[in-house]
Amino acid sequence: MRRLVVASFALAALTAPVAAQTTTTGCATATSVACNSLSDVFSSLSSQLGGAIAGGSHTLGLGTTLGGFPHFAVAARVNAVFSKLPDPRNATVAGATSTAAKLAANGELIALPTLDAAVGVFEGIKLGVTKVGGVDVLASATYVPELDISSLRVSPSAQYQLGYGVRIGLLEQSLLVPGVAVSILKRDLPSMDVAVKAKDATLSLTNYKVGTTSWRVAAQKNLLMLQAAVGFGQDTYDASAKLGGSVGTLGSINANSKMTEKQNTLYGSLGLNLLLVKVIAEVGQVSGGDLNLLNPFDSNLTKKRYFATLGARFSL
Repeated sequence: MRRLVVASFALAALTAPVAAQTTTTGCATATSVACNSLSDVFSSLSSQLGGAIAGGSHTLGLGTTLGGFPHFAVAARVNAVFSKLPDPRNATVAGATSTAAKLAANGELIALPTLDAAVGVFEGIKLGVTKVGGVDVLASATYVPELDISSLRVSPSAQYQLGYGVRIGLLEQSLLVPGVAVSILKRDLPSMDVAVKAKDATLSLTNYKVGTTSWRVAAQKNLLMLQAAVGFGQDTYDASAKLGGSVGTLGSINANSKMTEKQNTLYGSLGLNLLLVKVIAEVGQVSGGDLNLLNPFDSNLTKKRYFATLGARFSL
């Protein structure tokens, strides 16, 4: 198990960070400062929400396949990301077009409840005291309430969004062998509208969409009443939105933004086995992306972020 932990962290360290690619089109010259500020809000919020959706493990605390049908697992959890977001409430975004608005950055906690499910479909091929090649089908449902975050009011078009994926076992956990598995999961948020409070402008993001695709390599071992797991992987966040609003007498904003970002993820979890139910706490970090923001900030918005997860898993 120790070798697997070291290998996981070493491989994750070798995963190359990729700068975010944000493209904003349609910003008028007269309102370019406000439009660029709104573009930065879009990029930063997309990165933070992407981390809150993706989290760490694809099924809370699991780093092994389930052993084929009819085995299954269901987990309820809350993913919380410790983040920083731009705050244009005290910035002059209606200034001269040759200047950039210096924005504050507020520390915020973004938390999203999630329901995970996994069903074994193939138990794998017997190899000594373990099995290889087992397959689980994965699903998730993320609850998205209305959110008041810093200067932002986020209103989703629906309260739930489903995700799907698959896990393949490299080693199935046994009495002597830890479980090791690789998985991929697609998770999205419903389309949203975001009202952005600003000092001298009315700003908004409409038809705002954030989706994630993530892969994980995870290892798990049960030790009497305890369960330990570690994992690493990479998340790809894809986001798009229509930028709008009005900037006093300077005019209106009518632009579009798209962003793609890759982030590396490391995490570890510890659980308490209570017969069929496991109570699990997970912590980790997301790092590696560079948002390439257009405005200066009084805090670093691109540094590594930490997340924590608490939940329970029922498996059979």
